[in-house]
Amino acid sequence: MVYLIKAGFRSILSNKLMSGASVCTLVVCLVLIGAAVLFSYDINTFVETMEAQNEIVVYLGGSLTQGQIDQVGTKIGLIGNVEKYTFISKEQALEEMIQKIDGLDTLIGSYKDDNNLPDSYVVTIKDLTLMSDTVGRLNTIGNVIQVNAPTQIADILIKLKQMVNTFGIVIVAVLGLVALVIISNTVRVAVYARRREINIMKYVGATNFFIRMPFIVEGVILGLIASAISFFTVWAVYQLLYRWLATSAFSFISTLAAHMIPFSELAMQLFGLFILAGVGIGGLGSSIFVRRYLKV
Repeated sequence: MVYLIKAGFRSILSNKLMSGASVCTLVVCLVLIGAAVLFSYDINTFVETMEAQNEIVVYLGGSLTQGQIDQVGTKIGLIGNVEKYTFISKEQALEEMIQKIDGLDTLIGSYKDDNNLPDSYVVTIKDLTLMSDTVGRLNTIGNVIQVNAPTQIADILIKLKQMVNTFGIVIVAVLGLVALVIISNTVRVAVYARRREINIMKYVGATNFFIRMPFIVEGVILGLIASAISFFTVWAVYQLLYRWLATSAFSFISTLAAHMIPFSELAMQLFGLFILAGVGIGGLGSSIFVRRYLKV
């Protein structure tokens, strides 16, 4: 094994140009893969935050007893997609309206005693994709006169989440394939340069595994080097982007930073992903393509 590992390092040093090109290309691929993964995580976190803010308001009929109100709440709680529900009395609704609109307290004056706002339940759901079904079930509950739900916003968020996830999978697959091709070209050059040595080794009884192993070691080493460079590159760029967004003068941009996941929470998972991807692409690329060029 010591000989095989040394042979792998010698192969890298003897093909410095192709090895460097392979590492650079693999770094670019892994950085883009890491960026796609982080982007997907951040967008999904942002969408989940927006999902939590997409509340359904269930308005109740007038002159209900406390028992009837509680009965409606119990039926709402029995719906599987409901995460939580909060009762809002008409007095509480009026106070919240006054707090949101300046000068409304003076405007309505003595009309407070004739409050015609309905009692309501504010409902938060678990899965936006089931919003239409949940709204339909809420409408069937007795003493419910109206259900207001942001269905259009929900549809937009669902499509955005699906697009981001699909985009991330496609990017990872394409870049992984590109990296495999680059590694295979490096192995092909190395095999061609050592074709006479390989031929002699086979004549003296070396097995295909013994001949193939240095090339696999070479691919794994290149993958490890690229993984380390990619991880620290993504870390630095992500931190710079986070600080720039957080200190932006535009409130919308700074809000995006507030929903970004701190890199420390994903560092170990991303490092493991880079190691697996780098070693996997390097080792797999070498293993597959050296077999093809081993027939000398």
